Amino acid sequence: GDPLCRELVGEIVQHLGAAVGNIINFLNPEMILLGGGLLEGKGKYLNSIREWARRYAFREAFEATRINFASLDKHTSIRGAAALFCHERLRWRGLGQGA
Repeated sequence: GDPLCRELVGEIVQHLGAAVGNIINFLNPEMILLGGGLLEGKGKYLNSIREWARRYAFREAFEATRINFASLDKHTSIRGAAALFCHERLRWRGLGQGA
């Protein structure tokens, strides 16, 4: 309920939405999954982040991108990093797809 806290969270949500919009413009992904402390509680700020992303992204790119809340466990980041390492290692050796 603290007004300063609400203002700060609002700014963080705006900046995160701007970052998502820029990622959409740069990478044109099919989906962006967001998670972490700010989005705990079933994505409380997800709609606000989407709205800010809409303002920063190109319309066609934004409409083609799904932005969802990732309800993942605390070890997901570690698994993702390990998978990326394995993929890059195989690619470096010329064994992965698209090598």
